[in-house]
Amino acid sequence: MLFCKRVLRILLPTLVVVSLFSCNKDSKEFTLVHNWRVESVSRAGVDVPADTAIGDNYDFRKNGKCYLTRKATGEVESHTWSSDDDLKVLYIDGFRYEIYTAAGNELIFGQVVDGKELFTYHTRQR
Repeated sequence: MLFCKRVLRILLPTLVVVSLFSCNKDSKEFTLVHNWRVESVSRAGVDVPADTAIGDNYDFRKNGKCYLTRKATGEVESHTWSSDDDLKVLYIDGFRYEIYTAAGNELIFGQVVDGKELFTYHTRQR
């Protein structure tokens, strides 16, 4: 009985501290509103290491604007964007893109037309 009391005196405060930290943990919800740099491109499932889109930057803003800066030319293009609530579909200027990964600092999206993957961009937050 004495052993159980000692164990409880040690375990109880430890459990309280652990539960407080886990409850107060900041659950940061993913958002597309960031700068995203294209790190790699695949077309029809094949990696294309020399694709000109590598290094391009997508800057998604809260106001529905997306500024695409082309690495090759430095040209900045202005687009509109939106997405569905569960981050499965992205629209840029009305074109539909499938979102494959939207977690942490990674965003992977691509365009599928008539069931065929045209390209997939693998991006990371800048």
